[in-house]
Amino acid sequence: MKKVLSTVLVAVLILGFAVIVPANAQTNKLLELYIGEPTAYVNASAVKLDSAPVIQNSRTLVPLRFVSEQMGAKVTWNSAKRQVTIVDGSKTIVLTIDSNKVSVNGKTVTIDAPAKIISSRTVVPVRFVSEQLGYKVKWDPVSSRVLVSNFDTSIPVNKNVKGTITVWHGWGLGTAEADALDKVIAEFQKAYPNVIVNEVPVDFNNLQNKFLTAAPQGQGPDVVIGPHDWIGQFAKTGLIDPINISSLTLRANYITTAVEGESYSGKVYGLPESVKSDALFYNKTFVQTLPTSINDLLNANQKYPVSGGSPLVFDAGNFYHEGWLHFGLGGGIFNGTNYKDVSPIKNAGAVKAFQALLDMKTKGVMPATLPDYGTAMSLFTNNKAAFFVTGPWEYANLKKALGDKMGVMVIPGGKPFVTIESTMLSKYAKNKDAALEFMKFLTGGINGQSSYNAAAYLGKTIGHVPASVNAYSDSGVANDPIIKVFSAQAAKGVPIPNAPEMQAVWSVVNQILPTVYQGKLTPANAAAQAYQQITEQIKK
Repeated sequence: MKKVLSTVLVAVLILGFAVIVPANAQTNKLLELYIGEPTAYVNASAVKLDSAPVIQNSRTLVPLRFVSEQMGAKVTWNSAKRQVTIVDGSKTIVLTIDSNKVSVNGKTVTIDAPAKIISSRTVVPVRFVSEQLGYKVKWDPVSSRVLVSNFDTSIPVNKNVKGTITVWHGWGLGTAEADALDKVIAEFQKAYPNVIVNEVPVDFNNLQNKFLTAAPQGQGPDVVIGPHDWIGQFAKTGLIDPINISSLTLRANYITTAVEGESYSGKVYGLPESVKSDALFYNKTFVQTLPTSINDLLNANQKYPVSGGSPLVFDAGNFYHEGWLHFGLGGGIFNGTNYKDVSPIKNAGAVKAFQALLDMKTKGVMPATLPDYGTAMSLFTNNKAAFFVTGPWEYANLKKALGDKMGVMVIPGGKPFVTIESTMLSKYAKNKDAALEFMKFLTGGINGQSSYNAAAYLGKTIGHVPASVNAYSDSGVANDPIIKVFSAQAAKGVPIPNAPEMQAVWSVVNQILPTVYQGKLTPANAAAQAYQQITEQIKK
């Protein structure tokens, strides 16, 4: 991917066009383009592309029309000379098809990837063009994402902080996680010698309620570490502060899914330490050719038969583990940030997902009786299932049971729920500046001394899947087979909505899924009933 980054390319229609968009040097702009995805983002707002970025011959191709418009440049095509001319203010760049020689304001420079015509598109190196026009290019290997910005996306560092901060966490005492956290704190204090960190382990089952009670009385911590789905309640009750860092900067430094999970009502309330989601484990005895689409799984009885068993198993009565199907087929939950409107829970995609769940049982893809988590685990480990949808916490157990027969991959077309381990800044923190620096440090948003990256360390030491894009510059993280799969899966997943209203969703959908599986409710009626019951609970 380093080679891809160094020579990222951009595509444009051969037919001549000229688009001028005034550049605003005072406004930060971040363009995000994903390989294989026809949707790009401009300052986090979705924009449809004429064609999806692709990788060909170790080069990334993205639409020049989109990029040039966003950069405020004028682009023209000369069919006679087979040249693309890009004009921005006082700079003129002329690229000739199939030539490594480029003219920049009349001077010839050599580039390593010539402009080409591929599928009626002219492709040119976006890194070269972007940097010539004052933009920066960054590659996100987790999400296969190209970031183009007109500002420095690095997270600012304040080494002048001093004093004492208190950190609460539920990572236990004397556990591998707690020991790793101790070492990260030691590194932080080396990098910030004027800050003392008081670490307070709290029983995880009591952590949320203890913070809710203690924080308003000024007896809580400066930083609390916990799952991101606590954020809605904490923010709604005014117990945590929004993060005082540009959301665009955060998007450039963390997996986008994680930043979205830290957001509530339009503000970012936490920095993400790690991500966790389901992925697809498989038994190589039955799976010689990997599935490439969600339809391959929905029809796994045809390609991956299992004598005396089922091709696919997962905890089908648990919305968390069924989420990959719900979102993968277009279902939703809330209407944007309107947490009172759950109309997406009954949309066409949701009905399709309910129908797919029923069809999988009918066709023999799934067991005749609704499998709970324990049953699914047992079937898979006893060679009675080809595929099992679960999370990284089961890797060691599954490896022990199946040995080299076990494999794991991203669910093709699936979009599972994502949980984010979050660092949150208390509204009542006594030392907010130092607390924020600790949050940046712990999550790998910034490097300490000797290029130390805490997120990379936690990934290599205790298997946390880093939310920090920077952590993946460490080869030990980038090449870890489990982190590689689960980071890519989390990037394609859906963060659990952190709104308090989500409790009603869990309650209702977990009751309805078994009735669909048992054929007691039609998919359409199940979706309608889910909407009605959730809405009634939310209104109470």
